[in-house]
Amino acid sequence: MYWQRQLQVSQQQAIDIEDALTRPPKWYRLRPETELILKAFGEFMPKLKDRLKDRKDLAAIETSLTHLAAYQYLEIPELSDSESETRFEEGMQSLLTFAQQLTALPPYRSEQMKPTPKQKFSEKFLAAVSTLTAPFAHDNVLVAFLYWFVFLSLLLSGSVLLWLRILQVKMDTTLLAALLTTTILGALTAVTIPRIGKKKS
Repeated sequence: MYWQRQLQVSQQQAIDIEDALTRPPKWYRLRPETELILKAFGEFMPKLKDRLKDRKDLAAIETSLTHLAAYQYLEIPELSDSESETRFEEGMQSLLTFAQQLTALPPYRSEQMKPTPKQKFSEKFLAAVSTLTAPFAHDNVLVAFLYWFVFLSLLLSGSVLLWLRILQVKMDTTLLAALLTTTILGALTAVTIPRIGKKKS
C-alpha cells in the first residue's frame, strides 16, 4: 500500500510538471520578439516609476500601456475568441508594439535635490540631539536611570544654587536631602512612565 501511494504521488507530480511545461504563455515562442517582450517587462517598473512621479513622457507611456491593455483585452475568453489564430496575431502585435515602445524609452531617474546649508545644519542638529537623548530611552533600565539621575542632579543643583545665591541662603542638610530625594524620584518617574506606555500599547 505504501509503495502504491508513493507511485500515485509521483505520477501526479509528473502530470503537474508536464502541464506546467506544456502551458506557457502563448507569446512565449523561440523568436527574436520573445527576448524583446521579456526585456520590456523587466524594464517596466524601473522606467515608469520615476517618470510617473515627475510626470515625464506621459504621452509615450500612455501609448505603450494602451497597446498592453489591448493585448490583455484580447486574452479575455469571455470578450473575444482568444483561441483563434487571428486574435492571437492581433494580440501578439499589440504586445510587441508595447515592448518596442517601452524599450525605446531611455532610462530615467528623478533628480536628487541637493540639501541647502540650512537643511544640512538642521539634519546635523537633529542627529546630535538624537545621539545625546538616546541613552535616556536605553533598553537597560539601570543605564537609563543613571543618565536621568545625572541630568536631573545637574539641572536641579544648578537651579537651587542659583536661587540660594540670589536669596543669600546657605545650603543645609534638609535642603540637600530634599534635593536628592527629588532627583531620585524624578529619575524613577522618567524611566518608568515610557515603559508603562509601551506595555499598554
